[in-house]
Order: sequence, then structure tokens, then C-alpha cells
Amino acid sequence: MKFKDNLLKNTMFMICFPVVFIVVGALLLFAEGMNTQVFAYIFGGGLIIGGAINLIRYFADKAYLDYMSNGFTSGVLAIILGIIAVIKVNIIADSLTVFLGVAIMLTAIMKLQNFIQLITMKNRMWIPILAVAVVFIVAASLILINPFEDIERWKKFTYIMLFIDGIVGLAVNIFMYFTLGSYKKKAEEPVPPVPPVEKKS
Repeated sequence: MKFKDNLLKNTMFMICFPVVFIVVGALLLFAEGMNTQVFAYIFGGGLIIGGAINLIRYFADKAYLDYMSNGFTSGVLAIILGIIAVIKVNIIADSLTVFLGVAIMLTAIMKLQNFIQLITMKNRMWIPILAVAVVFIVAASLILINPFEDIERWKKFTYIMLFIDGIVGLAVNIFMYFTLGSYKKKAEEPVPPVPPVEKKS
């Protein structure tokens, strides 16, 4: 039961990222002329809230008893970065496209982790998950390198990829929740005893 509870908590937390991607991507695409400082505040505020949730979970779940847990470190780091982002909002606003490219790259790496998990579980869905991860790694790389001569085209490409990444990420997280839950349930099922082989007289 503990595994299922932790899986649900982790999934709900991970779903926050694609939901934010969808909302921010849609606003950047369709709300033309909106001040990018607003999104910089959203970015910083999201880091602070996410870091605070990580810290609360770290202590509530007694993760400090697990030597391998890094919830405290990631939580404090996210809060510090969020505060810096809010204070230096003009710098974040001017470099918003780069930050979004980094965010897409991070979620693409998360999909690579899902690919490894599916390989371990011998689930054939590792093929499309790997393909999706590679596509977004390439897209994030293009965003960070910026091969476009037209800045507006570069920005629009970034916003479209952010929106698509949000939709794909939402689907992947939900799929992984059910897949991991099913795999764990099968692994815990008792193995039926093997009937003894009768010796021929």
C-alpha cells in the first residue's frame, strides 16, 4: 500500500509540470503582447511552490530516514532559485526562451528515465517513449542553440514545443502511473506451488 501511495503522490507532483507547460505555452502562443515578466514571476513562483512541496513531503514521509533521498536538497535549491528568479525578474524575462528550452530538456531527460523503467519491466512501450524523448531533446537543443535568423520564429517554435511537451508529458505520466502500479502488483502476486513430479515405478 505504501508503494501505491508514494506512486500516486509522485505522479500528482510530476503532473504539475506538464499542466504548467500547457497553460504557459497556450498563453504565450495565443495571448499576444502579454508581458514576459508575468511568466518570469510564474516561473519563480512555481519553483518556490514546488520546492516547498518537496520539503513538506520530505519531512511528512520521513524521507530523511532514506539515505538515497534528495528531497531536501532539491526542495531548498528550487526555493533559492525561485527567489532569485523573482528578484531578477527582468533578467529571466529577457532570457525566457532559453529557460523554457532548459525546462523542455529536463523533461526530455525524465522521459529517458521512463524509457529505462519500461525496458526493465520488458514493456514494449519503451520504443515510442524513447522516440518522444529523442524528439524533445533535439527540439530543446535547437531552442538553446537558436539556429533561426528570425527571433520571433525562434520564440514561436519554443512556445509550440512547450505546449506539445505539456500534452505529451501529461499522457506519459498517467501511462507510467498505471504501468508501474500494474507491474508492482504482478510482482507481489504469490507464485503458485509447483506440483511434485510422480516417479515412475
